[in-house]
Amino acid sequence: MSEYELVARPAARRTLAGDKPPDDLRDALHEVAGHREPTEHPKTATLRSSQLPSGLFRVRVADWRAVCRLDKPRLEVICVAHRDEVYDRVRERLGA
Repeated sequence: MSEYELVARPAARRTLAGDKPPDDLRDALHEVAGHREPTEHPKTATLRSSQLPSGLFRVRVADWRAVCRLDKPRLEVICVAHRDEVYDRVRERLGA
């Protein structure tokens, strides 16, 4: 059972439901949500950028990224995209 409830924003949910992101990314998100401390999972890294809000981290699998926020007891997936565009999309969605 997950320690944290995995919740995806509508656009992230649509992307995850599609055929582009690898199944490994979906599996990694569930694995991270089930981890006692999701931000300390080996597949995660805290995002440190003056152009992004604080409190975000990413899950990386191959060329795909999921940008998430931990809001106990939820792990919110904000954006899922290819590495070339994910951070621009996060800025658009969060108004950063």
